[in-house]
Amino acid sequence: MKRSLGFLILGIVSLVVAGCGPSEQAVAEAATAAALAATNAAQTEIAAYTPTLTPSPTTTPTITPTPTETLTPTPARTQFPCNIAGYVDDITIPDGTEMDPGESFTKTWRLRNNGSCNWTIGYRLVFVGGDQMDGPTISAFTDDWIYPGYEVDVSVDLVAPSEPGTYIGYWKLQNESGMAFGLAPTSGPFYVEIVVVGEAPTATPTPE
Repeated sequence: MKRSLGFLILGIVSLVVAGCGPSEQAVAEAATAAALAATNAAQTEIAAYTPTLTPSPTTTPTITPTPTETLTPTPARTQFPCNIAGYVDDITIPDGTEMDPGESFTKTWRLRNNGSCNWTIGYRLVFVGGDQMDGPTISAFTDDWIYPGYEVDVSVDLVAPSEPGTYIGYWKLQNESGMAFGLAPTSGPFYVEIVVVGEAPTATPTPE
């Protein structure tokens, strides 16, 4: 390419000299024209051989999500009241037992300490409502400590009323501070239920 460019310049100069005569101005103009032609040819050659740069693909980083830790809830601990009883059984006088008027009997319940406090010898059995049937208003029911989960038989001496009918008496326990409590879950009372049948014997008058 460079050799062809040189021949081109030489030809242009020769033509100028041959046509116009060997004047300095003509020679200068011919040289300028040849230089411009050479510059344009060089730029064309550079453009033809300039490689096209292909941009490298941009790599997008992949973000791996951090696994979320699953928290297992801790089960709530059941809170037991200090004083609460559980009914186990009627040891004597099941509900609806028939009695004669004025008949004496002993009612016994089997209860369980379902609370978190010990029942001590200071705990009491108390009458809270219904038919008292000659029973005490308050009485001791144990001479030992009853620990949580343990059972105890609670008894009271009663007398059937003289009139026929159904009679129900309600009872609870009482702690050393005088607070009454009953059966789980609502601390309701436990009870005795009897049915008096017949009539009370008529007193025979004493002869004078």
